[in-house]
Amino acid sequence: MRIEMVANELVIRVVDNGRGFEMPKATASQSGNGLENIKLRLKQLGGSADFQSAAGKGTTVTLRMPLK
Repeated sequence: MRIEMVANELVIRVVDNGRGFEMPKATASQSGNGLENIKLRLKQLGGSADFQSAAGKGTTVTLRMPLK
């Protein structure tokens, strides 16, 4: 896990080398507290969320939010 400030932006990155998972395909009807919801909440704050994962290859989660 790494937390840092980069150009007035808070960046949180979590990387693991675990089992990973297949990334879900987002749909317009999707709701709940899943990955797309996290992206939406950060976007509302002017930030972003990126998820990279593949079965057998681990997962990387990067969250970015501007610092005002």
